[in-house]
Amino acid sequence: MAGFEWFWNYSLKRYKNGLINKHQELKVSFLPNHPLNLQKIYLSLQFLEKANNEPINFSEIKKYNRLAIKGQPGAGKTLLLKYLVLSWAREKLKTSSNEYVPILLELYPLNEIEISALNIELLKQKLVEALDRDDFPKANSFVERNLEKGKLFLLFDGLDEVKSLIRPQVVQAINDLLDKYDKCRVIITCRAAVYRNNFAESVEKTLDIKEFSDRQMRLFLEAWKSEMPPDKSIDQLIQTLRDRPLIMELARNPLMLTIVAHLYTQPAFVLPQSRSDFYQESTHILLNQWQNNFNQYKESAHKRRVLQHLALFAQDNASKQQKNDLSLDYEIVVEQIQKVLPDLNLNPETDTQPILKEIVERSGLLLEIERGDKYQFAHLTLQEYFAATALRDRENELIERFKNDPERWRETVKLWCGFAGNSTNLIEVIYQEDSLTAFECLADAQEVSPTLAEKIIEEFKEKLAEANSDENLARAFGAVASDVRERGRGKVVFEFLENALNNYESLEIRQASVKALSKTNLPQAADILFRYYEDINLADARLALINMGDIAVSLLKGLAEQGSEMAMRDLVKIGTPYSREILNGLLYHSNENIQRLAALNLAEFRSLNN
Repeated sequence: MAGFEWFWNYSLKRYKNGLINKHQELKVSFLPNHPLNLQKIYLSLQFLEKANNEPINFSEIKKYNRLAIKGQPGAGKTLLLKYLVLSWAREKLKTSSNEYVPILLELYPLNEIEISALNIELLKQKLVEALDRDDFPKANSFVERNLEKGKLFLLFDGLDEVKSLIRPQVVQAINDLLDKYDKCRVIITCRAAVYRNNFAESVEKTLDIKEFSDRQMRLFLEAWKSEMPPDKSIDQLIQTLRDRPLIMELARNPLMLTIVAHLYTQPAFVLPQSRSDFYQESTHILLNQWQNNFNQYKESAHKRRVLQHLALFAQDNASKQQKNDLSLDYEIVVEQIQKVLPDLNLNPETDTQPILKEIVERSGLLLEIERGDKYQFAHLTLQEYFAATALRDRENELIERFKNDPERWRETVKLWCGFAGNSTNLIEVIYQEDSLTAFECLADAQEVSPTLAEKIIEEFKEKLAEANSDENLARAFGAVASDVRERGRGKVVFEFLENALNNYESLEIRQASVKALSKTNLPQAADILFRYYEDINLADARLALINMGDIAVSLLKGLAEQGSEMAMRDLVKIGTPYSREILNGLLYHSNENIQRLAALNLAEFRSLNN
């Protein structure tokens, strides 16, 4: 009956209820009994357009009908789409958006389709199936009619999870669909590293998801406030992150901040300094959750060894098949676990299912998807970390893997350098293959030849200007420069960036220095950037300071106390409790004009934060 037009309103009501039931609770892999309320924890993301460094708020992007959105793994791409359909189902979107019926279509199942069948008709059928899964059955005529009328809001999620071999055909099919039904709205998401401007002709804008600001981090952490022990607080966590710039960089990613927040609520947890130590400590805790009462496998090393084997197999399997799908078939997972259990003095016949179940249900590091037909790691970086630890004593094997597939093994190589002792040989070989990865390795490496490090650093000094347009290069400079220990290689890079900003004539190089310094998350960098805060020829310095959040507040305080309207506006943009405290204090300033400006900006602060 749902296929008849006069039943569509009834079917849409069922569809809305289906979406609410599916998406109102966000299941977090490592918190199996603690789902989060999506409407409560969701924060409006900010976006960046390549042509403009000014952040774009979520409310502003709604005016565009067609968007491609890129982001790092765990940046919130899928969460954004789920929030959109949930808001529509609860009728919280504005009227103009509510005219469209959203359909969220995950793209990774297209990996199972014959390449010759990837066309418009297949996509239309997949849209019908997506509606059917959420209680709108037999929607063929509904989809056809509303595509023609332009009343569908198409949400295509995860282009990066489509195999590279068939991705061009999937892109072509989507472009053809959008060309034929040119009135429909669309958002397409993809991991930044994979996106190749595939939809330039079909979308109005391509945006990058901006990493969490200090304000967003604090707001997000409010959800964990009630679970923190008496001797811990959000303020303490933020300060601890400030003292660990590389972990702070990780924590600006929503998924990684979720892990940090959960671990921080454990009374004995102390946040490590390095990325490798963070992954080591966090996975140790997650593998030992509930150990005293429930775990059958008390020895977490057994579960770690299973995860290492699966991660290495998944990385190798993806490279061989040239695909970005992170999942493994259930049968393959069982087969691979059975291979490793005898080495752990465990029985493949009796221990495979229990140890798999315990890893999935107790740690959340491995996820069961597609109703148990497939499994995948909770996050790509976790897979890369476990693969790196699997190759701890197999340097040459890692080198060969990187040579064969640099994109797939780049992050694994960097993590390996964080715990492998002397990384000189590996970095030297990597340098010949991919100099940027070698430069990035310097941020993580415990030990590397000073001669080699100097050689790499000197090359990248010449490439600094490229950081204006290359986000990965800017991050690499920031990561290396954030380690400012005396006589360290990081200090050399930091001092070079400072010198380039202060003394170079090239505006392009000075702008790149600003961008790189802001990526260090260091107070010393904020002090340097503040010198150029009011320099109209270097406006990027002001934007960079705003993005550095609370680090910049104490610097802006002095200007605000002198009556600087610009400084007060920027305190509003930073939007943290500390910046509000400064504005509150100005209400009692001896100068009435400064009191008035402070009151106006506090009103704006409250408006934005509500």
